[in-house]
Amino acid sequence: LFTPVSSIETDPTNTKSEANLLKDVSDGLEAPNSHTVVLEASVDSVSIPDVRSYRAQSGLFTPILPPNNLFSIPVKSGSTQPARAASDGYWLLLPPLPPGQHTIHTLTKTSDGWINDTTYLITVRDP
Repeated sequence: LFTPVSSIETDPTNTKSEANLLKDVSDGLEAPNSHTVVLEASVDSVSIPDVRSYRAQSGLFTPILPPNNLFSIPVKSGSTQPARAASDGYWLLLPPLPPGQHTIHTLTKTSDGWINDTTYLITVRDP
């Protein structure tokens, strides 16, 4: 199970050059995550230690956007639209959870007052 704790990405609607997108990764994306003052994660109320060690920054990638995508980028019906993006954040790659109900909780607070408090309720079934 791969899940974000806190992440930010470039705007895929941009038309910047590859060099400028890479600059966004090193400058613009890094700044918000560098100002994180609280970064917590737990699975079934068991805290995950040292969440800050799970920070990763992507290179450029090309998401394929469908019609009615969350970025409101117009895409012709029956087709997809490639975009260019990059990401910086804290991510968890969890081992398979045993069958049953599970709770994954993440909390991020930044020095400028931004708060992201997310709870995932997951049911794992036998294969």
